[in-house]
Amino acid sequence: MKRPLAFISYRRNDEGVSARFIKSEVEREFGKESVFMDLDNIRTSNNWQDLINQSLEAATVLIAIIGPKWLQLTDEHYRRRIDFQDDWVNIEISTALKKDIPIIPVLVGRESIFPEAALPENIRGLAQIQGIKLSALNWRDSLASIVTAMKANGFSSSYEFSFPEIDENLLMPLPLPVDVLNQKLKALPGWKIVEYYSREQQPKAGLAIEKVYRLGNFKNAFDFMQKVAKKVNELNHHPEWENVWGTVRIRFSTWDISHQVTRLDLDLAKACDDLYNVLKNYIL
Repeated sequence: MKRPLAFISYRRNDEGVSARFIKSEVEREFGKESVFMDLDNIRTSNNWQDLINQSLEAATVLIAIIGPKWLQLTDEHYRRRIDFQDDWVNIEISTALKKDIPIIPVLVGRESIFPEAALPENIRGLAQIQGIKLSALNWRDSLASIVTAMKANGFSSSYEFSFPEIDENLLMPLPLPVDVLNQKLKALPGWKIVEYYSREQQPKAGLAIEKVYRLGNFKNAFDFMQKVAKKVNELNHHPEWENVWGTVRIRFSTWDISHQVTRLDLDLAKACDDLYNVLKNYIL
């Protein structure tokens, strides 16, 4: 019986990192021989064009990794690469459509697949296929959906599908419910929940936590802000703040999830309090 093979189609300058992540998870579930991806399977001695064509011919499914730049990437003359029939992504998608190879579109940073009018005529069939959205907030469910789609096309594994535990700092944290947030703020005196309206002027306000520190004079306030700046740069999670002479107002909100309060905001609020408690022994 022919072993099922998943062909991963992607653009290196679009979502190459996501493609590698998906490849590693599919290999964990179905084995290394179940996946073809050009960077890993092609060696310098291979005729890479022939190998890609052979792998397309053997493919059971095609996993198309589609990110924000997938359609817009251009050549040196600013022409869309996808419009050329010698573009490898075009070749991979059109071959799958002609041969009725099931396509699993994985949408990274996109809400939906492209409309037909945006695609070259020979791959417009892609617009009719439901995509699987992949993001930092839903990656487990998305990968489970990919595995389910592959199993429906003949792939099988010898163990229960599961994911390894990973460092939570690698993923965007989830927003904290207001009741949980209120409970946690009891350990952070002076911090309060406030509405946050983004610079983009979103119709609906987000949430932030805010505190005003009083440091006596401008020099002390500036010294405090410098020490806070070092900490926030380490975590790459920056506040909105304001300095008026000896006071510093700090507001934390996680911009990447539409301005909600997360664990990162609480961690930095505590770090600010710790710094203040050290400084106040010398300045107050």
